[in-house]
Amino acid sequence: MSLRQLGRQWAGSYAGNALGCALGVALLLGSGVVYGLMPGVSAVSLAKISYPLHQTFVSDGMRPPPGGAPGAGGSWEAVV
Repeated sequence: MSLRQLGRQWAGSYAGNALGCALGVALLLGSGVVYGLMPGVSAVSLAKISYPLHQTFVSDGMRPPPGGAPGAGGSWEAVV
């Protein structure tokens, strides 16, 4: 496969994905389902963008679970 063929296939795939996403958004918005979910989506989005970036990677990332399970070194669950 030449570089030109690769580029053409990549562009076609990219355009198809963009068109599919746009169609999916249009269908969801047209159905009215999204408007009922907006308060929850807004709350989750606000919580995610309000979380300090340094805290995500530096502190409390591996805090042990509440009650401290015996031998537990930490938890992989996000601390929110």
